[in-house]
Amino acid sequence: VSIIRSSIVSATFSCVSPIWFAVASYPTIAFICTIALPHIFHQLKWYYIWVIYLFAPALVFSNAYGCGPTDWSLASTYGKLAIFVTGALAGSHDGVLAGLAACGVMMNSISTASDLMQDFKTGYLPLASPQSMFINQVIGTAFGCIISPSVFWLFYKAFDDLGDPESTYPAPYAIVYGDMALLGVQGFSALPKYCLSLCYVFLGAAMHPDKLNQGCRE
Repeated sequence: VSIIRSSIVSATFSCVSPIWFAVASYPTIAFICTIALPHIFHQLKWYYIWVIYLFAPALVFSNAYGCGPTDWSLASTYGKLAIFVTGALAGSHDGVLAGLAACGVMMNSISTASDLMQDFKTGYLPLASPQSMFINQVIGTAFGCIISPSVFWLFYKAFDDLGDPESTYPAPYAIVYGDMALLGVQGFSALPKYCLSLCYVFLGAAMHPDKLNQGCRE
């Protein structure tokens, strides 16, 4: 029975969308964002968006692949990286808003793929159609483009103290990401003493067990 089920599952999930659809859709969406976003966020220049979409596929694939077995998405981490890089490139005048806008572009690109991977994991058990799941993801994303700004605008108009730390809606993440954007503009000199040295030490400590594990397997 398990062999028959495995064959059915493999046959169901091998019916993926044609590769030409992805190849055509990604540049189209990137082109639309490159044209539209600078009109919304004037500090985010079109070439920043172009660079983000140039490097995004590698990050999207690695994050979605890792999210499959671990159920852990690092979209926010890549978003923070976009804040620091874009803020440093834009400079002190436009760096804060440009970095935050770049963070939104990067996080939305990566998190959408990891969310779809989680949906595929769930749909793998009841033999749901991957095409139907993908179409529903597109529909949900399209609705989110309308609902999310509407909800924000509702709160923005309803509460004059929105974002104030002493208010009912302090928006703590806005403060955290805003401080990170300021840090990205100021550069490494704004970091505490020995901060980078500690980062290098812990990075090496995290990579060493993985390399040791790979060496033992070989």
